[in-house]
Parts: sequence; C-alpha cells; structure tokens
Amino acid sequence: MVACLLRHVAVPVVSVKRQLPVLFGFYISLTAGLGFPTGAAKIASRGYQPYIQFPWSHSIAGGWRVQGMFTLFWFPSESTRNPTFEPTFSIQREFGPSADLFVEYVGDYDHQRPHQLVDGGGSWRFTKNQQLDFHVGFGPEQQHRRSLFRHRLFVPSRRLVWRCGRKFTMIL
Repeated sequence: MVACLLRHVAVPVVSVKRQLPVLFGFYISLTAGLGFPTGAAKIASRGYQPYIQFPWSHSIAGGWRVQGMFTLFWFPSESTRNPTFEPTFSIQREFGPSADLFVEYVGDYDHQRPHQLVDGGGSWRFTKNQQLDFHVGFGPEQQHRRSLFRHRLFVPSRRLVWRCGRKFTMIL
C-alpha cells in the first residue's frame, strides 16, 4: 500500500479560501495556496508551487450550471513556465439529487506552447459520503492524442487521501 501510495500521489496543497459576495447571480471566491514538492516525479513538479484561483459558478434554469476558474501558478524551480495561466470553463447538467454530467475546457498558457484539453464526464453520488465519477477527454497535443479515460471512487474520511493506480482513486 505504501509503495502504491508513493508512486501515484499528487502534490499535497495547503490553501485558504474566501467566499466573495454574490454578484448578478455569480458565486465567486478567491483561493490562494502552496503545493509541496512531495508528489511522484511522473506527475509532480520538483519545487514548491504557489497559486491563486478565482473559481466562479452561475446556475441556469432546469438543473443547468456554468462554472469555471481562473488560476495563476508559479513554478520557482521551472522559471520558463512562470507564471502559468489556466482558465477552465464547464457546462454541467444535474439529473436529480444524485447525478450530473459535464463538459469542460482546460487550457494551460505559459511562455511555451499552450496546452489545451476538452473533457467530459459525470458523477453518481450513491450515498451521502460516497461518489463514483468518470472523465473522458482529448486534446491536440501529443500527450493527449490517445485521449484519456479515468474513473474514481470517493469514500471520504478525516485521515488519509490514498491514490492508487492510474484509473482508480480512493479517499480513505
């Protein structure tokens, strides 16, 4: 279990969030955080990663919602990537109290070639504290050409986040 944990855990992050006043039906918040360089080398940068995020969301009639986020990342150990701007935009449709589907755009813009990804997926919350979700995506860059598919099972707890395997995530 420990070997699996060390191979697949991403960067742990400490952050603070401030909910801002609702403006014209848009829920907006401000988040600032710092990622620590303890994640697996295949999926994590080798230095601290400070960031600022502005998540927003707006409900539309009939269970539809638009949401997104504007994020600025800094990678002190990789100065050619500073700062990296990552906008996201998502359209989501709820299906009753326990299921939803979404389509999302994600872009990473730094001083190199931009990276873009379009993905979609859904969630099914089968208990108050458990959720199964899946994502399918693709992008024009070489690393995304084969497309991606992943699914996760979330089982919340107060102790440990365990990520094991490329296609399965469990929170213990």
